[in-house]
Amino acid sequence: MTSVPKNPAPQAKKPASQTDTIIRVVLFLVLGYMLFALAYDYLYVFKTHDAKFQELTKMVENETSRSADDRKEKGPIGPKDVQEAMGFAPSVAEEKEHYTHERYTYHRALPFMTRDIDVFYKQYQGDSEPGIYSVAHTKEDLETATPTGPVPPNTDAATETPAEEVSKSSESPKTETEGEKKTEPTEETTPAPTTEDKKSDDAPAEEKKPEENPTEETKE
Repeated sequence: MTSVPKNPAPQAKKPASQTDTIIRVVLFLVLGYMLFALAYDYLYVFKTHDAKFQELTKMVENETSRSADDRKEKGPIGPKDVQEAMGFAPSVAEEKEHYTHERYTYHRALPFMTRDIDVFYKQYQGDSEPGIYSVAHTKEDLETATPTGPVPPNTDAATETPAEEVSKSSESPKTETEGEKKTEPTEETTPAPTTEDKKSDDAPAEEKKPEENPTEETKE
């Protein structure tokens, strides 16, 4: 009978392959990046985004509560003031028919994820430049914050050239006279009597002399 040794010799471990080492390194890097992304988003992006949104909301309240004289004297709170408060330039700037729109973008740790603040400007009556009107930081707020009026100074009526205005003013009297001619009733006019007709009417009728009877003369 063969006896089995009680303490067998330990077998040597196979050395880790190079591919296993690469996989472990990649997993650790991904885990580390995710932890960094969470810390960056919650500790910097979210806090900064919310703080700037509250600051812009106060700017909107201050602008809407100001009097017209105060805005004329100090000027409206415009895009330059907002850019100074944000600390960087907007990623989107566009002028619409009734308002001006700017978008300030905060990039999160993941490149395809962002947090935005949309700022809308509108020109108040009597102001030379547009002032801040509303802000939005979600898609739901974006629909309600978008201005719809009043009509800005650059309307179709205001942008007409002087030549177009002159042509319109010259055409309008013609149409009025033509309309008046159409509406005026036609009256039958009798020709005025001529001078010959008047003379013939005024002259007295000539008395006819009695004709002499020729028979009486022969009798005598």
